[in-house]
Amino acid sequence: MSEQIAGRPSIARSWLKELRLHQWAKNTLIFAPLALAGVQAQRFDVGAAMLGFLALGLASSVGYIVNDLCDLKADRLHPTKCRRPFASGALPVWAGIAAVPIGILAAAAVAGVAADGARQPKLFIIALCAYFVGTLVYSFALKRIPPFDLVALGGLFTIRVLAGMAFVPPPVSLWFLTFAMFMFIGRNWRVCSARWPIAAARLAGSIADTTPTTSLS
Repeated sequence: MSEQIAGRPSIARSWLKELRLHQWAKNTLIFAPLALAGVQAQRFDVGAAMLGFLALGLASSVGYIVNDLCDLKADRLHPTKCRRPFASGALPVWAGIAAVPIGILAAAAVAGVAADGARQPKLFIIALCAYFVGTLVYSFALKRIPPFDLVALGGLFTIRVLAGMAFVPPPVSLWFLTFAMFMFIGRNWRVCSARWPIAAARLAGSIADTTPTTSLS
C-alpha cells in the first residue's frame, strides 16, 4: 500500500511489465504455416499450435528476465532502462533469479504437451531451443555488433515460422523459410542500420551505451 501511495507500481504490474507480454504478439507467426496449409490443417493442429505459442511466449519472457538481470548495473545508469522493474527496485533481484528456472520448467512443460500434438514433434522442440538460445546470444552480444544484430533479428523471426511448421504435414518448406528470412531482415533494416554508426563508435569505446536496441521478441 505504501509503495503504491508513493507512486511505485504494484508487484503484479511490475511482473507484467518485466515479462513483456505485449511482445508475445510477434509469436503469432507460429500460425502462418497453418494459415497457408489450408484444408490440410486440422482442428487439433490449431490447438497444438496455440500451446506452442504459449511455450514461445514463456521462453521469450525468461530471456527478458535473464537479460535484465545481467544488465542490471548498466540499466541503473541508463536514462530510460533505469525504469525497468529490476533496475528501478520495483522487483527484487532474488525474485528474478527464482523466476528463471520456474519459467524454463513452465516453457518446457507446455512445449512437451504442444510437441505431443504436433505433426513433427522434434522440429518444434529444436525450434524452441534454437529460439531461446538465440534470444540469449542476441541480448548478450549480437545486438551490439552490426550487421549481426540485423541477421540475428531476422533469424529469430524466421525461427517462429519454423516452429509453426511443426504443426503442419511435412516436409519443411525451405523456400518459405528463405523468403521469411529476407523479409524479416528487410523489415528490421531501417531500425538497425540507423544505429550502426553509434554501435560502431560504442564498440570502439568512444561513447557510452545510451541508445535503445531493437526488441528481440
